[in-house]
Amino acid sequence: MEDHTSGEEKTRLAPQSDVNSLSHRIRRGIERAKKRGVRVGRPPLPIDPRKVKKLAAQKSLREVAEQLGCSKSYVERILLKYA
Repeated sequence: MEDHTSGEEKTRLAPQSDVNSLSHRIRRGIERAKKRGVRVGRPPLPIDPRKVKKLAAQKSLREVAEQLGCSKSYVERILLKYA
């Protein structure tokens, strides 16, 4: 079977296949690590949910986040999870 793809097209298509291959290898590696029990992802911030609830009763979520050194959405997530 003849290949009718021009050299220019092959050059353009090659990087995409490299990206797909790399992405696939990364996903496989992460899956293997998870099976071994390796914790994947960013470690959680060591913030006590009780402290968050106490502060949130007195201040705005933005102020609580600033005081604890985290984002407002993280404070919201903690409050929803431990409400």
